[in-house]
Amino acid sequence: RIDASHLFSCEPYQIAVLASASEMLSQIPYVLKPKKKSSILMVQSDFPAVTRPWIKYAQENDCQILFVKETQENDLTDLILRKITEKISIVQVSLVQFSSGTKIDIERLGKETKRFGIKLIVDVTQAAGALPIKAKDWNADILLTSGYKWLGGHGGVGLAYISDEILD
Repeated sequence: RIDASHLFSCEPYQIAVLASASEMLSQIPYVLKPKKKSSILMVQSDFPAVTRPWIKYAQENDCQILFVKETQENDLTDLILRKITEKISIVQVSLVQFSSGTKIDIERLGKETKRFGIKLIVDVTQAAGALPIKAKDWNADILLTSGYKWLGGHGGVGLAYISDEILD
């Protein structure tokens, strides 16, 4: 947890060690339990483990899924920011999109989600170990990664940063 806290730029008590990132992704909807009739905003082409748990949750809990479609002509961060309204309760994205390599400006996104009281969850699997991860600067509620990719581990380890607000 101490080493992982250096990776995420946070405190060791804010780190969870998991069997996989998918384990955490599957639990998040049931931990956060967004309000009925609220919306969850995600990127349409994001990694399936990021989107599928929310699709299932929304079907069972009267929530709506809103997808942003990534295009080459538009900045993905801007597209996400344009969709943010008071009806959004959760924004869940990958820092780096696995299908395109597009990097979302999480610091910018975090400022806007915090302003609206929206929970921000970020999968950093495609970036952890290659790019700086700044939990304290990003205003994210949960950051998570698998142990493989740039971390050089195997598929049986996942790590998550959990904000003090969520821990409380």
